[in-house]
Amino acid sequence: MSSSRPSPEEIHSKVEEALAAIASGKCQIGPVLHLSDDFEQSSIYDEGDLWAKLPILLQEIKDANLVLCYAGTHPPMPSDDRTLDGLELWPYHWNSDCLNFRVYLKFCIKIGRDGKPNYLHARIHPDRPNND
Repeated sequence: MSSSRPSPEEIHSKVEEALAAIASGKCQIGPVLHLSDDFEQSSIYDEGDLWAKLPILLQEIKDANLVLCYAGTHPPMPSDDRTLDGLELWPYHWNSDCLNFRVYLKFCIKIGRDGKPNYLHARIHPDRPNND
């Protein structure tokens, strides 16, 4: 595995895959340990509100400099949470107009049997040192 991963193209493609998955309804909540705290800190009211806001938030990432927004490791770190099946974590942070603060968003993409991406939500909260 190369330490040059992820490439700028891969960083961009994960956001595109996330948008496609959400648009087609192929999305789910991953770990729920911090979910209520994340929602409260991010002024997200429930799962429906999250799914409504995520396309806007992901578009904000696309409109910003994706490479600078990427907040992960090189190479991407695998999840140690069993609900995320050891998939690679894709964290981003940026100044959000939608939520009016600097956001930290982390998700995984799982390619389904149909060859299409599935979005697995991990975290969303205000950006902070040592994001988790």
